[in-house]
Formats: sequence, C-alpha cells, structure tokens
Amino acid sequence: MATRPPLPPFTRETAIQKVRLAEDGWNSRDPEKVSLAYTLDSRWRNRSEFVNGRAEIVAFLTGIARTETRIGSSTMTV
Repeated sequence: MATRPPLPPFTRETAIQKVRLAEDGWNSRDPEKVSLAYTLDSRWRNRSEFVNGRAEIVAFLTGIARTETRIGSSTMTV
C-alpha cells in the first residue's frame, strides 16, 4: 500500500498541509479522490445506512452526487 505524506507525527505545518489536502479532495467532488483519504477498511454511517470500505464509499458518494444533480436541475428557475 502506498503512503501519502505528510505522515505522523505531525508538526503544525504538516498538520495544516494534511488538512488542506483532505479539503482539496472533498472540494474536488470526485468520489474516487475522496475515497483515497480513507483506509481500505473504513466504516461510515449515514443515518440508517452503513458504508464499508473504499468501494462502497465511492458508490455512496456517487449516489449522493447523482441525487444532488437531479434535485439541483429540477429546482432551478430560468
């Protein structure tokens, strides 16, 4: 498994760098990129839904993106 710096222990500067990299991933709105910030065996809970592992994280985030796109396009006014 490849490691992605910065790695612990963190200094103030590397902690800030790590947070900014995470923010950049989420702001990209790319489920594949976001999933890489989490371990292969990550477990998420969203209300009553449980998501396990990167593949399910990608599927979950992809579904959210589709829903947001449908809702956004149906509520837009011209």
